[in-house]
Amino acid sequence: LQACHALMVGLPVPPAMAWIGARVQGSPLKWISVDSRKPGRNSALTCLVAHSNNAWAQDNLETDPAEVEQILTAELERLLGLSFT
Repeated sequence: LQACHALMVGLPVPPAMAWIGARVQGSPLKWISVDSRKPGRNSALTCLVAHSNNAWAQDNLETDPAEVEQILTAELERLLGLSFT
């Protein structure tokens, strides 16, 4: 088994993205999906799910969960050019 951290973010307004899933390189994040755009999902709220890459997660197994959340949220904001605050 390999380590992985996951982050879920709900947005009241859908960002302008033409994709449903994206593979990320050179980042603590490995995968981002617009979970609410999957077939059969309620699209009233935009839901993003981001998974860390396994090496980063393994290196951060003992990191406080709140710090992991902060790091991954900041990276997701940077990658998407959005602010969740």
